[in-house]
Amino acid sequence: MVSISDKISYVSEESDTQKIKENKKRYDEIMDMPLKQIIDLWDASQEHGTEEGKILSEDYFLIPAILKQMFYLPDLQNLNDSITTIKDAIDALDAKIRNHRHPLSETYSAKPEF
Repeated sequence: MVSISDKISYVSEESDTQKIKENKKRYDEIMDMPLKQIIDLWDASQEHGTEEGKILSEDYFLIPAILKQMFYLPDLQNLNDSITTIKDAIDALDAKIRNHRHPLSETYSAKPEF
């Protein structure tokens, strides 16, 4: 039987810091740009209007990592740790619900309390 928490997937931990280290010079250039220009640059790094969407430059991969740092978003390890905590809570709740039984010989008229 597949549990509910098995349907939750983790975020790929392909290292954003690795992308930044590989492109340090470009990273420094982009960090000095205003936010609007960074977004326009990311938009120009991909081809629109096709089903597949062709990637035109490495900025497509670098800019999301830069934006995560600019806005102090949590790193992927912290995010995956949170997902693990949520999965554990779902499994515990699922076990409680699965093991919760009422006598079938009685009739209940009130709403069940949870």
